[in-house]
Amino acid sequence: MGGIDKSDTQAAQFVKFAPTVRRGYQDFTQALSAYVPAPNSARVADWDPNTNFRRDDNFHQFSLRADWDLSDAATLTSITAWSDFKQHAPVDSDGTYLDNFS
Repeated sequence: MGGIDKSDTQAAQFVKFAPTVRRGYQDFTQALSAYVPAPNSARVADWDPNTNFRRDDNFHQFSLRADWDLSDAATLTSITAWSDFKQHAPVDSDGTYLDNFS
């Protein structure tokens, strides 16, 4: 059993620039303050250009059960499992085209 996911990650929507640290975003304060919030639509998003947001996730799993009858009153059961999961899912969580969140 297993699966492979090569889809794109979800893109965020910019809602509002609200700095929590005074002067913490000096390089981007002007651009983020002027950035227009996304309209009320789940299909509108923005992301950093020239960046690949393609996922590369792999999951494989194997399980085995074996029963040995030791006598009429006793059974020995072995349950073994193996799982392997690898994930590469880059995300642009600021919802802007600005390369300001890494």
